[in-house]
Amino acid sequence: MKDNELLVSIKREWALTSMLSFKLYYDNGEFICKIKNGEAKSFIIPKTAKHIYLTQNWGKSKKYIIRHNKVSITSGLLKLWITPEDVLNPLRALGIMSLPFKIDDIYPY
Repeated sequence: MKDNELLVSIKREWALTSMLSFKLYYDNGEFICKIKNGEAKSFIIPKTAKHIYLTQNWGKSKKYIIRHNKVSITSGLLKLWITPEDVLNPLRALGIMSLPFKIDDIYPY
């Protein structure tokens, strides 16, 4: 890993609410990878990346803002989890609002 790169480890917690895979992107639509239900992945992105987000056929998640000061404390490793949000809003289920999943750097359970 080079000095201008950031290693990201991400785990998608298993959820019955979505069996489809997500596509991960950073910044302005730079594709990273696909991630399935219950899967964990690691990848490298540039340190200049500002945010990461998920897409599915019908929508996008809220953006996870990369806090580079927090990442520098952990020697360039960013550990993230994808978790379902507890949502009863039917507009999210229909894809009118953002995906009912979030990316977070705090272990959810």
